[in-house]
Amino acid sequence: MLEISVSFRSSLAAGGRYDRIIGEFINNGRDYPAAGISFGLDAIFQVLKQNGRVAEYRPLDFFIIPLGTLKESLKLAQELRRKSLRVEVDISGVSVKNSTPINH
Repeated sequence: MLEISVSFRSSLAAGGRYDRIIGEFINNGRDYPAAGISFGLDAIFQVLKQNGRVAEYRPLDFFIIPLGTLKESLKLAQELRRKSLRVEVDISGVSVKNSTPINH
C-alpha cells in the first residue's frame, strides 16, 4: 500500500496491489494481477484552497441548449467566450421538453 500525505490531517491519495481481492469477490481463491488507487477529493480541494489555488466561483453567463446542430451551438459558445463570457453547452442530447422540470 502506498499513501501520500502533506501537512494535512487526511490522505490525498492511497493505493496498492489488490491481487487477491478479485478472487475473493468471484469466490475462487485465485490471485489476479490488479492495482488500484483512490484520491481524497475533499482533502485535495482543501489543500488547493489553503494554497490559494482555487478560483473564485463565477456563475455562468450563458447555458446553451442546442436546438439546431451541435456545431452551431459550439460556434456560438466560442464567439461568446471570445467576449470573456462564461458559457457551457449541453451536449447530453436530451430534448428541451425532456430536460425541463415539468414535462407536458
